[in-house]
Amino acid sequence: MIDVFLQYITQHQLIRDEDMPLLAVSGGVDSVVLCDLFSRLGKRFGVAHCNFLLRGKMSNEDEKFVTNLAVKYDVKCYTTRFETAQVAKERGVSVQVAARDLRYAWFAEIMEREGYTCMATAHHANDALETVLYQLTRSTGIRGLHGIPVQRERIIRPLLFATKEEILDYAKQHKLAYREDASNAETKYARNKIRLKVVPILKEINPSLEATFQQNIERFKDVEALYDFAIQGIKEAVFLEKNNEYHIDIKGLLSYPAAATVLYELLRDFGFHQAQTSQIFTALDGQPGARYSSATHEALRDRDFLIIRKKDDSKINFLFIKNDDEEIIFNNNLFHFKFIKKENFTLNNSSNVAFLDTDKLVFPLQLRYWQQGDVFQPLGMNGQHQLVSDFFTNHKLSQFEKENVPILVSGGEICWIVGYRIDERFKITNTTEQILQIEHHTSANLEKQLIL
Repeated sequence: MIDVFLQYITQHQLIRDEDMPLLAVSGGVDSVVLCDLFSRLGKRFGVAHCNFLLRGKMSNEDEKFVTNLAVKYDVKCYTTRFETAQVAKERGVSVQVAARDLRYAWFAEIMEREGYTCMATAHHANDALETVLYQLTRSTGIRGLHGIPVQRERIIRPLLFATKEEILDYAKQHKLAYREDASNAETKYARNKIRLKVVPILKEINPSLEATFQQNIERFKDVEALYDFAIQGIKEAVFLEKNNEYHIDIKGLLSYPAAATVLYELLRDFGFHQAQTSQIFTALDGQPGARYSSATHEALRDRDFLIIRKKDDSKINFLFIKNDDEEIIFNNNLFHFKFIKKENFTLNNSSNVAFLDTDKLVFPLQLRYWQQGDVFQPLGMNGQHQLVSDFFTNHKLSQFEKENVPILVSGGEICWIVGYRIDERFKITNTTEQILQIEHHTSANLEKQLIL
């Protein structure tokens, strides 16, 4: 096995000459064989063992065994103890999840402190087989079929080539002592049920089940790579980032095969799960306006696009402005206020600058967002009122965009739809004596303005 072990490490470039791995050692046959193989390679390594205090005296004996094993191989040994059951209760997770999280966090701490370059675990071919079978019993996608990765960041699994039977044969051949975990024979855990009940039946059908699954897992990895490549190409074609929002071209999306699956892949990074994305996909054929929410983002079915934006719990809904305020920040908007005499007035046609007749204003002014039923008199429409919602619709604003347009209010009357139109009633006339100049900067220029 030593030759195949070395070949596997070389093939997957798991360890460089200068690397020093830290081995996760439970005391079971898999991790003991892993230690022996590294020792026969003449490789420097360290041993780390977690005592989860879940099996009473047996857990303590496992810890002592690993300590003695490190002495046998003349390597450093690191041990720790966790009140795993208590931690699981406090975190509201299963004991298995708590143990995994505690273990890997501690391993990372040891590696950082002691200078180990990678972490080796003793997962083998049967573990990979059981992982795929377990994932198939759940609502998994293509990514659930690639088994256990040979390497993920600094964690390596150099025994994935070996079956459990081969590992046991190696231990017997080299007379290696190891610890038996009685819990491995219990069927209360899903993984154990698969190992003890499902796999034996499948091996009756295919005695070379592990080898077959190793080949299948490699094919699944290739399929996943092609899948990700295709998704990335579609994303580049239909996905657009715009003003801190993400727009998905609905017509473009629906032109691809398996569009529902593509949509799931586009939305999953925003926290939307499978059931939600199925619901959203169905709504793409419906009327605009439907909204959906994940823990972190909102999605809006607009006319031609599905729009995603990040939730902002810090957003304020209104702000008052006094007549001596020179500058205020309203969420991601910066406003400058300046009173000027009419004789000093110079017209600026920018949509981000408003000029209002001071005598017609009632302070404090208010900045807020659109409310249902809002009306105003757009400049140039003398005496004619218009619903702000209709004004927004005429400008083809999405619901998200409508909700982000600041509105300036004076005495209960709208005087400026910021960035779009002032109200006719507040415009400068021949009788105007003093003008309030308001300059507005959006989030795109806010940081620059604040620095200046």
